[in-house]
Amino acid sequence: MFYDGHLLLMLVPILFLFHASVVIFRRNPAGPENRAACMVTLLLLLLFILDFAQLIVPHSAIRTLTAAAKYPAMLLAAGAGFCLHVVFTRNYHRIPPRAGIAAALLPFAGYMLQLALSGPSAFIARVDEHGHWTREAPTAALGVYLSAGCAFMLLNAALAIMAWRRSDARFDRSRFLALLRTDLVYLAAAAALAVFGALVGRHALIPSTYMLLPGLAWSVALSLMMINSDFLPRLSRRYEVLFQMSPAPILIVDAAARIRDANPKAREMFGLRGEPGQAEYLEPLFAAEDRELFREMYASYPDIRWHSKELAMRGADGQPLSVLLDMETMAENGEPYGIAIIRDITQRKSIERRTDYLARHDLLTGLPNRSAFKRSLDEAMASKNDAPTFDAVLLVDLDRFKLINDTLGHQCGDDVLKIISGRFRDCLGEEHLLARAGGDEFMLLVRGAAEFDEIIRVAERMQGALEAPVFVLGGEYYTTASIGISLFPGDGATADAIIKNADIAMYHAKSNGGSQYRFYSKELNASIKRMVDMEASLRRALEENEFYVVYQPQTDIASGRTIGAEALVRWNSKAHGRVSPADFIPLAEQSGLILKLGQWVLEEACREAKRWEQAGWTSLKISVNVSAKQFKQPDFADVVKDILKDTGLDPRKLCIEITESVVIDKLMFTLKMLDELVALGVEISIDDFGTGYSSLSLLRQLPISVIKIDQSFIAEMVEVQSVRSVVAAMITMSHHLGKTVVAEGIESEQQMAWLREMGCDNGQGYFIDKPLTAELMRARLKNIS
Repeated sequence: MFYDGHLLLMLVPILFLFHASVVIFRRNPAGPENRAACMVTLLLLLLFILDFAQLIVPHSAIRTLTAAAKYPAMLLAAGAGFCLHVVFTRNYHRIPPRAGIAAALLPFAGYMLQLALSGPSAFIARVDEHGHWTREAPTAALGVYLSAGCAFMLLNAALAIMAWRRSDARFDRSRFLALLRTDLVYLAAAAALAVFGALVGRHALIPSTYMLLPGLAWSVALSLMMINSDFLPRLSRRYEVLFQMSPAPILIVDAAARIRDANPKAREMFGLRGEPGQAEYLEPLFAAEDRELFREMYASYPDIRWHSKELAMRGADGQPLSVLLDMETMAENGEPYGIAIIRDITQRKSIERRTDYLARHDLLTGLPNRSAFKRSLDEAMASKNDAPTFDAVLLVDLDRFKLINDTLGHQCGDDVLKIISGRFRDCLGEEHLLARAGGDEFMLLVRGAAEFDEIIRVAERMQGALEAPVFVLGGEYYTTASIGISLFPGDGATADAIIKNADIAMYHAKSNGGSQYRFYSKELNASIKRMVDMEASLRRALEENEFYVVYQPQTDIASGRTIGAEALVRWNSKAHGRVSPADFIPLAEQSGLILKLGQWVLEEACREAKRWEQAGWTSLKISVNVSAKQFKQPDFADVVKDILKDTGLDPRKLCIEITESVVIDKLMFTLKMLDELVALGVEISIDDFGTGYSSLSLLRQLPISVIKIDQSFIAEMVEVQSVRSVVAAMITMSHHLGKTVVAEGIESEQQMAWLREMGCDNGQGYFIDKPLTAELMRARLKNIS
């Protein structure tokens, strides 16, 4: 009976290990950790089954049973334990999974090979028995293999310690610490049993079952660790962890929309208390404007499948939230419940609104931008009815605004634009749409004007808003505006056409002096088209040799002797015929073509002056007008130097003519450039003197040799005494400064007489001779020589 009771007692670990293996596997069948732990538990189960069989098989079969089955199973269990540790700590070592499996199977493979070659006697020397209990005496070879199994347990502890030390995640550290405890339980049990065997084994037979007790202790520790620390979490537990740790609020609600459960994020976002006896409902969490919509949607419960429903809710602090709501219903124990996952998109919506605002508005002034204005104009044109009202687009461009940017800087320019946009807002009604087109341009949409004059009054109000000065950096600055107006649908069928025609009208307003408004007309369009065509022809003119230079003689007024000529460019266009310099010179300035054209004129003039010199007219000088753009090129002095070198002209025979405006603008640069030109030996002349703002002190500083009095003074000097006095004063002043004086536009004997009496040095004009081609100029020189 005693033996039968012990046999029954032996079944307890077998049943426990079977139960543990099933529990481990069922917690997460797909998890590699669960599968490895289940394999270890099953091998321990096999060991106890074999040990149980050892008690009931004949004595003669014990050696074969233990050598061929029990000890191989023990080695496999030790190797499986090592594989379990490799899997658990795989992120903290460099052992490949296959290498771990190979190492785990190595002792087992060696054992089985030796067993096949030498038989059970190689491992079991004899089998001792004491009643029903038996104990096999191991050979040295078996001791080596059993030592390898113990080495695996030491490696297991080392892997657990290494992973615990290297991990920064609190959850992982707790798992590795729990794993280390199970290893220490095994090692402690193995050490205790070793000591017990050494002390007691001398006096009594200890059955081989005691060798399995450390493994049993390890499996018990592993099972308890699973239950208490959730070392191998089951699937449902993982979902619970996900529910608790989710960064998205999750709510579980019933058919009445009562909140049955909420994860921490939901409680934090909505301030849910979850106090016993206090039912909390989902509906009050929505903003007032969306509660009715929620009730309508929830009426279909439990047939609910919501995906990314955008709704407005209120947070714990009462602030509005924009959310995306996903909700589906599930059933548990026959009772349906809803799972609502909430994604807070408040920040994203704020960014979208900001992005949309920036896409439609000008960042500097806060006004709608060109794109938004065009959309509004499209809508206005689409909704235009037959009512007898006037609709218009006004394109407003600030005059000479670039001067503010260039002199005060772009930051001050931006401040001025903000002030001006504020003034425009104040002077316009809310029924008008004001937008900033870009730069210093504004656009205005006027709708439903009862009469034509109302549009004019709007334009005048905008110009009137600019009459007061703008205060920037402690100074007063004035600006005006040129306004182009086009009516729709009469002036165009599309928004682009209306805006383009307003731009054409604005250009005409600006080109006629600015500070005025112009309505679009077909005549204006034709004029613009002619200018566009002319610019295209102008770009080809140099290549096709359509330009030529004429020379207007200059004479000494006292003696009548020819002293030189002024070079003037002319254009005989194949497309437009003879084009006035008053038309193509400004166009060349605007398009930038003046640089190439000016350089070409300078080369031609110097080349012709060299011909004069070679023909014997060595005292003649050539004067060449230089545009502001040309003069402001940093390499202009080098260009002049190269032209003089190429043509061989004596620099003293060349006079460069610049206007007063060039002198005043960027004075330091002008002084440097003039010094470089004078250093070459070139003479400098101020053209159109009297029309600018140069002062006596400025003229005294500049290395200028010649002053040319503008022809507007010469034209009036005979009839107007005051003009005559001004001309006399300019001549006297220039002589006192040591400058030579040239009078432009002399057209009568009386003008010549007055200039001779005033002591004017030189003159030019139709009275002396008209501008001549190079051939006619040379013929004239031959006749007078």
